[in-house]
Amino acid sequence: MKKKVLINFLQIAVVFGGLYFYLKNKQKKSTDNGQQKKNEKPKTRYFINDDLDEVFQLAKINDPFFLAKFKKIYPEFCNKVISLCPDILNSELIFCAYIKLNFSTKEIAKYTFVTQKAVQVRKSRLRKKFNIPSEEDLYIWFKKL
Repeated sequence: MKKKVLINFLQIAVVFGGLYFYLKNKQKKSTDNGQQKKNEKPKTRYFINDDLDEVFQLAKINDPFFLAKFKKIYPEFCNKVISLCPDILNSELIFCAYIKLNFSTKEIAKYTFVTQKAVQVRKSRLRKKFNIPSEEDLYIWFKKL
């Protein structure tokens, strides 16, 4: 009886030990990939300070505090957007922030859990809302604000 209990205990320990090492290895790989991807970011993004880095991280995880932190770093941008369109929704302001931070359509879709088509539709709606001509680059227009 004691042998069976001991064998069962060892089997459970081996399973949990294997699971522990598998998860730890997976976490290490995702951290390494994240570090590698962070180093491969487009050259247009420079992290000026820790606050800006934090804003990028909050945007990537679609954190509810993203907009508040963004407003803290770019208060003049938010005020200009609101003055141009007083009835703008918070969700639209968040979308404008993603564009201001130069996230691509693919990145915005990934971080906000929507399709790329949905992001393109939102961009076209923003163009209409702010009367941005189709020949003008949306990203440049928001950078100029």
